[in-house]
Amino acid sequence: MIDIQPLAILREIQRLGSLTQSAVSHAIRRFEDRHNVKLLEREGHKLRFTRAGEYLLGLAQRVLPQVEHGAGVLEDYAR
Repeated sequence: MIDIQPLAILREIQRLGSLTQSAVSHAIRRFEDRHNVKLLEREGHKLRFTRAGEYLLGLAQRVLPQVEHGAGVLEDYAR
């Protein structure tokens, strides 16, 4: 199963252009180790998405808005 947290992190990396916290880089590294795939490569101070990273970024951009919407709907039901 793919965790949602790394998808959100990839989306933020794409938006910001870099990793800003060591906890974030550790989460990405754990994901890479767990799935035996590299998501990002460093080019100087910039990050570049690998093909696997590009794929997961696209997935994140499609799936996360739906998950976020679902969370909002559940909050509405809770009220």
